Amino acid sequence: MPRVFLIIVLVAAGSISLANEETQYSERSSWDREGWNASPIIREACSGIDRWALCGAAAESAFLFLHPTITHQSGVLRIPLANGKELSFKDSQDTGGYRYLGMISPLPFHLVLFAYEETSYAMINSKTGWSISIDAFPVVSPNNKFIATAIPDWRGDRPNAIQILSVVGDTLRLDYLLDAWKAAHPDTNISAWAPKHATWLGNDSLRCDVSFLRKDQSLGDHYVFVVRSSDEWEPHFEDQSNR
Repeated sequence: MPRVFLIIVLVAAGSISLANEETQYSERSSWDREGWNASPIIREACSGIDRWALCGAAAESAFLFLHPTITHQSGVLRIPLANGKELSFKDSQDTGGYRYLGMISPLPFHLVLFAYEETSYAMINSKTGWSISIDAFPVVSPNNKFIATAIPDWRGDRPNAIQILSVVGDTLRLDYLLDAWKAAHPDTNISAWAPKHATWLGNDSLRCDVSFLRKDQSLGDHYVFVVRSSDEWEPHFEDQSNR
């Protein structure tokens, strides 16, 4: 019952309709929701909810309950910073809307979802307000030193890549980028591939699901592993002979 109450309060406060939000989320919900499931709070808030927009509303409600100084009222998301300043994000029917998705625990970064024609995220330092935009739900390494994202795209108008960011003080720095549009798959029978669902296997090892298109137009799935050795990240694609 508390979950239902929170959803009702949030939907009434937002300025973008659930119908519009559903359209904005629809193309990416099938894979990005896997990233959301990595968060116990989001997973619990969205339990039994099939509609993507309602899931976003329920998740934000849960995080606003846990962080009462952060508000999303009358279409404005307000986030106070430890330095005394405040950031505000205004929803709009024309340019999209925002959802607060908590802290990237234990790192000092707020996570804000922005939904318009596509979805993206902002990671915001809770002290300084420094921010960076990413295109997929962030996954933190076990030692809290790296953040990975896996961003699939088949149309060519968005990143289609694996990104690894390193934590540098109050900021994040791009440490590694594997661009699927530029990096040919080692299997010459595969004409295109896209990464998704990043999972850390250790502090220096990342696994991503990969969907691929063969030259005969058939589809398939396997893994790519990104391994760090001597401060360098290298990709290792799963051998197709084992599939």
